[in-house]
Amino acid sequence: MVDNPDVSRWKMAKAGIVGNRFEEDMVSQALERQGIPFLIRRYSDTAYDGLFIPQKGWAAVMVPREYMERAKAVLGNLKKDFKLEETEAKNQKPEGRSQESESDS
Repeated sequence: MVDNPDVSRWKMAKAGIVGNRFEEDMVSQALERQGIPFLIRRYSDTAYDGLFIPQKGWAAVMVPREYMERAKAVLGNLKKDFKLEETEAKNQKPEGRSQESESDS
């Protein structure tokens, strides 16, 4: 997070949601690189053992309102990358897998 003595005066707003710890780390790194101050508000609660995570997501990404547009652009680009990687992973077939299944028939 950016060191700024005026941080207590910032009005924070939700820029987006992250779905898991990996996304949280990626978003944190990207926002830090861009110099955007942020706060990660996790929805996990040990008392409820993650009960709300499927409904709300892993965590909310909070940023000062004056950084909202830049933060949403960063989050949007990362989400596109996550979806692209997920699609590519689903489309990849393990080598030799199709031959094994044909020989089993």
